[in-house]
Amino acid sequence: MSKLIVIDRGTQHVRILEGDARGNRVVVRKLTTLAVPEGHEGESEGVRSLIVQALEGAAGSGAKVVGLIGRSQAVLRDVRLPDAPADEMPAMVQMQAIRELSFPVEQAAIDFEVVGPPDDEGQRRIILAALQQDVIDRVRHALSSTQLELSRIGLRPYATWRAYRQVAVVPAGPVLVVSLAGESLELTVAQGETVLFSRATLLRGLVDSKAETFDPAPALLGEV
Repeated sequence: MSKLIVIDRGTQHVRILEGDARGNRVVVRKLTTLAVPEGHEGESEGVRSLIVQALEGAAGSGAKVVGLIGRSQAVLRDVRLPDAPADEMPAMVQMQAIRELSFPVEQAAIDFEVVGPPDDEGQRRIILAALQQDVIDRVRHALSSTQLELSRIGLRPYATWRAYRQVAVVPAGPVLVVSLAGESLELTVAQGETVLFSRATLLRGLVDSKAETFDPAPALLGEV
């Protein structure tokens, strides 16, 4: 059993999960939601101080820290590449990333997932994922005064699908998972162990922010 801390940094809230990892299961011990002060939606010392205070008791615990990045901060590209041995695929994806991304690959972390078998033309479907280095640096900076070390960074759509598979009976066909956090909306389509599609949008402007209650159904239906 090992201690685990997951930090999900959104524009309006920071969510921190503290738990114990037991094989493929996580036992949640504590869940904290911190409201991001108005005007501090970007990275700031104020937000970093909130995280430091929330994790004060975890300092020196040896917990593994995972940072979650929302879909809106990641680049996902659906590409096709010729079938190749597994050890050759990373270099092929790197070359394709140069063509697909609007920023230098040297300033990004690149990862990918192979989806399904080759098609009739011998092409593989690849989900290419890229995070700009400044996004990763913001996560590391938030932990710089906590005496905790970031062990990995994941994408929220993939974490959402893994969580769903742990608690639900997964059907054989594709599943649409809708994640709503404040004004942020993530739509993830997945099947089996694979995320097939994911996009993010803001509901800002689609709802009346001055209303006492918020019914997201009309906006959600429009996005779906």
